[in-house]
Amino acid sequence: MWKLLENISLGFFVITLYSIMNLNLEASVLVSLCFSVGVMSIAIYYERKKQ
Repeated sequence: MWKLLENISLGFFVITLYSIMNLNLEASVLVSLCFSVGVMSIAIYYERKKQ
């Protein structure tokens, strides 16, 4: 389950980085970037904690 969340948030991260590289600096893009980084961090933490 954590790996699925990590992969979904990685997809959001790539999409938002692509938007930022196209100079689309809207608030929703920055919020999506922060959200995806947060979800990836939590998923990686719990995945490693389980091991």
